[in-house]
Amino acid sequence: MPRAGEVRLVCAADAFSQRKSRILSPINLLFHPTTISASLMNTRPVINDPNMPSLIRKGLSYACGDGSSAVANLVIFTVLLRYLSPTEFGYLSVGQALSTWVQPVLYMGASFVAVRLIAATPQHTSIIAQRMIVLRFAAALIVSSCTIAIALHTSDRSLRAVLLAYSFLFLFYPVQPDFISIGTHRSRVYSISRWITSAVFISGVLILTRISIRAWMVPIAYATSLFASATYGYFALWPTLPVATERADSGFGALLRGAVVVVAAQFLQMGQSSIDTILLTTWKIPVALIGDYNAVGRLTTAGALPFVALIYSLAPMYVKHISNHDIEQINALERRFRACLLVVGVVGAIMIATIGPQVLEFIRGQRIPTGHQLAPIFAIGYLLVALHNSYTAILVYAGATYLYLVTYALGLIGTLVSAIVLIPRFGTIGSAWAEVTGLAIILFVSYLFHRRLLRQQQKECNRSLAAVANF
Repeated sequence: MPRAGEVRLVCAADAFSQRKSRILSPINLLFHPTTISASLMNTRPVINDPNMPSLIRKGLSYACGDGSSAVANLVIFTVLLRYLSPTEFGYLSVGQALSTWVQPVLYMGASFVAVRLIAATPQHTSIIAQRMIVLRFAAALIVSSCTIAIALHTSDRSLRAVLLAYSFLFLFYPVQPDFISIGTHRSRVYSISRWITSAVFISGVLILTRISIRAWMVPIAYATSLFASATYGYFALWPTLPVATERADSGFGALLRGAVVVVAAQFLQMGQSSIDTILLTTWKIPVALIGDYNAVGRLTTAGALPFVALIYSLAPMYVKHISNHDIEQINALERRFRACLLVVGVVGAIMIATIGPQVLEFIRGQRIPTGHQLAPIFAIGYLLVALHNSYTAILVYAGATYLYLVTYALGLIGTLVSAIVLIPRFGTIGSAWAEVTGLAIILFVSYLFHRRLLRQQQKECNRSLAAVANF
């Protein structure tokens, strides 16, 4: 293992080597080299390597944006529950369930794949954004067409109207510039875009309640909010984007392969988080107990918001250091990132275990007996999520998307096997421990893959040092 001085020499040598040739740049796997003027390159904001307080501030900025969406959803849920009939609310729930499952396809892993490419070579931001948006829009057309086909074959006219409205909404997801904001480290643009979405959505729903709200109007109102958010996002980001100087009709293959792998991993992750409820239903656990179980699970899921925010704040700097093979900076950034996640994980786990059941009982207005037994187990799971995110996020931003996919595949298998063994004997308690088992497997496997990745990075630095010495 080289000493700190040797690492700096490796980084300097590697930077010199990269100036002579673009072969070492990971973006060359996707783009052909082009000549871009220095003036255009200088229009890009410099991504500085922050200390821990700066990393936390960026994370809080992202969290404020996503937090506004969570607040808006809570407000709108309360309003719709009051103004929609039970039947209309049921139709809307079907559309929301469909939207949840197709969103990974609509986004096509842009917050991982496109962010990594933009952060690695910011001068290609426009080209990457064009290709990603075209790819996402093609996926949205397929999803929307399938939704229309399902709607036209539905005999219920109200459900048909809701599904047709969602097919229209799906066309607005692909054009969101959220991945551009993350890749260029513009957390303020990301946050304000989310606030605009929430404000327009709430305003639209409130206006509809004054007229005559129907279930199919809600996705239309949300599509309007997405349009307003995208308009602001492109207006704010456009001055800092370099002018596209390449054709945007090549390189889709590499982008598509990365996106497909990430989307597959996200579906496995969604399957892991829902397989327990499916098995609880299969073994005929009382519905009331399943409801209490899902209530505690939703509380834990809501607490994962800070993890996503910290991951977004990590991505641009980490990819920059990966591109430069800067092992010293990579290790320092990982330590700060892991420390932030650990603090959030410990605080969140304590809150879930101690006051989580009381919060749920206050919201529901009645006692949840099993909540007090489930909360400590879900708190352990929350801590495991915090720990494994410090490895899984690094895998995907380092380009090891297949290892990311394998990690979640093994986690799903572990959860499934554990649930089959534990649920028949322990019910919802066994299901909670099955989830913890799957998360523990994800943590262990991602840690092993992370160590393998670090060894590969060290070898690349050593090869760069040898190449410069021979030069």
